[in-house]
Amino acid sequence: MFEALARAGVSPAQDNFDAPSVIREVCAGPLVLTARALRHSPSAPAPGVPLREYWEAETCGTHYVDAEKFSKAYFDSIAAHRYRVEPFVRDFADFDRWRGKRGLEVGVGAGTDFVEFLRAGAEMSGVDLTKAAVQHVEQRAAAYGLPSPNVLQANAEQLPFTNDAFDFVYSFGVIHHADNTWKVFDEIYRVTKPGGAIKIMVYNLDSTQVWLKWLHHAWAERKWRIGPGRGRRWALANFQESGGTKGYTQRDIERELARYAHSDLRFSYDADRVQPGEPHELLSRVFRAIEPARMRWCLMFELTKRAVQT
Repeated sequence: MFEALARAGVSPAQDNFDAPSVIREVCAGPLVLTARALRHSPSAPAPGVPLREYWEAETCGTHYVDAEKFSKAYFDSIAAHRYRVEPFVRDFADFDRWRGKRGLEVGVGAGTDFVEFLRAGAEMSGVDLTKAAVQHVEQRAAAYGLPSPNVLQANAEQLPFTNDAFDFVYSFGVIHHADNTWKVFDEIYRVTKPGGAIKIMVYNLDSTQVWLKWLHHAWAERKWRIGPGRGRRWALANFQESGGTKGYTQRDIERELARYAHSDLRFSYDADRVQPGEPHELLSRVFRAIEPARMRWCLMFELTKRAVQT
C-alpha cells in the first residue's frame, strides 16, 4: 500500500499524513471509482441519445468552460483543461512531426487538436458529423487569427476525399461512437497515402472504468444474466455518451487490422489525470497508481499504411 502511495505522491513521512483518513479513503475505493466511472456532464443530454443529436447538443470538451462562448478565453480554457487532464494527447498526436504534411482529423470536436496541428505547420483538413463542431473550429481559427480552416460536416463512413490523399489521419476518441466503426476505419485507410500514418484512440473495453460501469448498471437494471463479456458492451452502448458507444480490446483491434496491409503497429494506454481538489483526490491518485496500464480508459494505436503488392 505504501508503495502505491509513493507512486501517487503521498508519503507517510509528511507532517499532514493522516493514516485513519487514508484507510477510510481506501475502504471507500470501489464506491469512489464507480462514481468517477459514471460521472457525466450535467449540461449534456442523457446517455444513450442518438449520435448526432447528442453531440450537436454539446460539443466534446466544452462543458468544463464558463467563459463566453467562442471568445478567445473560451477556447483557451478548453485547451488548458484538455492538456492538463490528458497530457498524453500531445505525445500521441506528436504535433510538430507533421510540419509541411497533409493531414486529416476525423471528428474535430471543439478543434483543440486541429488548431495545434495547424500551429505546428501541418496542412489540415477535418470532418465532423455535427454543425456545432464545424462552427467551433471556424470560430476558433478566427479567434486566433488563423486562416479559414478546411473543415466539412460529413459522415466519416463516407469521407469526401480521394484515395491516398493524406500523409496522416488522426482521430482521438471518435470512431467508437460511429454506427459502423470499421467502415470508418475503411475510409480512413482509403484516404491515407501508402507510407502514411494512422493514429487513433478508442475506449478500452478492458478498462477499470468499463468494468465499474457494467457492475453498476447490471445491478441497477438487474442485468446480471448478460455476463461481463456482452455486459460491458451493453453498458457502454447504453450509458456512455451517445447511444451505441463501443469499446475495444487490443486483441479486437489486431484481429480487425489483419485485413489491412500495414506495418509498425503500436499500442499504448493512458487515462485522465486526477486534478487537485477533486472529491476523494487521494484515493483516486492511489488507485490510478496501482491500476495496470492495460486497464486504463484510453486505448491508442498507430500504424503505417503499407502499399499493396500487385
